[in-house]
Amino acid sequence: MAVAVINETIDVPNVYQQDISRIIIGDNTRTALGKLRIDQITYKREWTISARHLTYNEYFDVINHLNNINYTATDFWLDEFGGTPGNNSTQAKIELIDDERVQFSRNGTWHSDGRNITLEVLEI
Repeated sequence: MAVAVINETIDVPNVYQQDISRIIIGDNTRTALGKLRIDQITYKREWTISARHLTYNEYFDVINHLNNINYTATDFWLDEFGGTPGNNSTQAKIELIDDERVQFSRNGTWHSDGRNITLEVLEI
C-alpha cells in the first residue's frame, strides 16, 4: 500500500521523506504588563513530501490531477491516518514545489524520463 494517496486513487509512490509541521490558527499577543493572551481556534497540519524515481506515468497521474483541479482542494491520505484513502482522507491544498527529471532503472527497465518531486500539502 502507498504511503500517500491523492484524490483517493492516485498513489504517490516511492516517498522517502515526510516533514510535518503544525500551523496554529489564532492570535497571541502580550499585554502592557507582559502577560501572554492567546486566542487559539485550532491547528492545521502541513506536510512536505518528497518522492523519487517516479516513472513518467506515475508523475503524470499526480501532476495531471493537480493541473485539472487548478491546484485547489483535493482529498489527501497518508498511511499514518489509518483506514483507507476512501474513508480517512482529509481535504488539502497540494502544490508542487520541486520537480527534477532523472534517469533510473527499475525492475530491469531503464527510465530516461523519470522524476523526483516534492509536494507541499496544506490541510484545509
